[in-house]
Amino acid sequence: MPPMPPHTEQESPALAGPERVIVAPAAGLFEPAATDGAPIRRGQVVGHVRCGSERVEITSPFDGQARGVFAWPDERVRRYQPVLWMAGRAA
Repeated sequence: MPPMPPHTEQESPALAGPERVIVAPAAGLFEPAATDGAPIRRGQVVGHVRCGSERVEITSPFDGQARGVFAWPDERVRRYQPVLWMAGRAA
């Protein structure tokens, strides 16, 4: 099976920009670092996944605005599970 991309993208005219989903890069316990409505910049850390003693950063590959966090703090997530919905452009 080919590897999945770290995000997906779809145009959204109602939100004046593309909608994007950021996914967990690894399986483990989710730690959010972004909140709904917050502007997000490319390269910004939007969360972490704890895998045993390792802590993996989740970074945004693009600018936008957080529209929703899909996982609770300390929720177990799978690799490539969506954890953050983003839309539009950061102000």
